[in-house]
Amino acid sequence: MQEKQIIQLIKNLSQASLIGDDSAYLKSENLLVSSDALVEGIHFVSDILPYYLGWKTAAVNISDISAMGGIPKYLLLAASLPNSCTDIWLEEFMRGLNECCAEYKVLLIGGDLTASDKIYLCGTILGTTENHKVALRSQAQIGDKIIVSGFLGNSSAGLYAWQNNLKDNFPNLIKAHFKPKPRVYESLNLIKNSLKPFAMMDSSDGLLDCLQQISEQSQVKIKIDLDKIPISASLIECAQIAKINYWQWVLAGGEDYELVASTSEINNLENWHIIGEITAGKAEIEFYNQPDNFDLDSIKLWKHFA
Repeated sequence: MQEKQIIQLIKNLSQASLIGDDSAYLKSENLLVSSDALVEGIHFVSDILPYYLGWKTAAVNISDISAMGGIPKYLLLAASLPNSCTDIWLEEFMRGLNECCAEYKVLLIGGDLTASDKIYLCGTILGTTENHKVALRSQAQIGDKIIVSGFLGNSSAGLYAWQNNLKDNFPNLIKAHFKPKPRVYESLNLIKNSLKPFAMMDSSDGLLDCLQQISEQSQVKIKIDLDKIPISASLIECAQIAKINYWQWVLAGGEDYELVASTSEINNLENWHIIGEITAGKAEIEFYNQPDNFDLDSIKLWKHFA
């Protein structure tokens, strides 16, 4: 089974109606709760510097709250570590985690620690909302614009650069992969200035995955102008070296932690890019202004389960 099938099975078996967004929203408590795991060899390379692993552990969880338009507050961390994680390793790991938490005003309040054969990390984050306003994937409306908060695909390009001895060539791509910046402030500004409900999620599994989930959960058609998607020149250059079609990274690379949203209110969109719109029709994605090198059938989405 694939991830979506497993999630649906869990929802059916547990009757868990709150499952389906980046965080669970407990309206009566004005509370957002999410959990995100990082497994060595799956979510990060074994030679990652511990500082960056600490930063990323906090960042991916903080991003789940920002994807709902929330305010991240508290973090719990469960860590399973092998003997190779020395005191120096742990000090650097905590330096990265603490710096990320400090930047976004998040407090580490506890967790759990066990021994293991490799590194397993799982964060649980709690946040609140601005006046009970929350962005759900099911809230896209016909007439909304589709907006994104920054470059797509840079993280995947950065991983390629790291693994292929191109660290000095693409420092910005390397940074995008190892030190992602949760879009907390962009999210809060958007929801604070929005009078109507809107849909939003982060691009941890890629832009195409975001578009598909918003389309399916809102039951709307999404039209995307490929010319409008923000793509960095560094990514295109790196893709040329890698001899791959850069659309693979842009649409399905994942781990960018940019935000993808639908909104009808586009007057205060500082740091956001309009890339498409919601139209009437069945739940599907339509791409237009397709360049010669665009082949949607060749795009491979990230699969959590083989």
